[in-house]
Amino acid sequence: MKYQLRGYEDSRFRIKPVLEEAGAVQIYTDGYFQTLNDWDEMPFLNSELKLRLLSNNFHTKNLIFQIQDIQTAQIYETPKHQINSRLWFSNYLNELNKSLSRMIK
Repeated sequence: MKYQLRGYEDSRFRIKPVLEEAGAVQIYTDGYFQTLNDWDEMPFLNSELKLRLLSNNFHTKNLIFQIQDIQTAQIYETPKHQINSRLWFSNYLNELNKSLSRMIK
């Protein structure tokens, strides 16, 4: 995720990943993945953020990021990001391989 903050410091903002559908998101902080819920626990806005979705039983989910300005308590939301599961990619590759084998024959 790339962004430009003109005239603001990253430490003024905290970032929170949120799945639109049911499921938990873990954030990689302090050397390991952890589930965080309170704004005070969330990491400051950073150009890199590692996430892990705890639900494997899905094909695609929508992920948004809430960004809190800690000086004003205002919360902003990013546009949706579609996340595809390993199962989705596996099915996609299987279908692609079938299509390619039919073309080669």
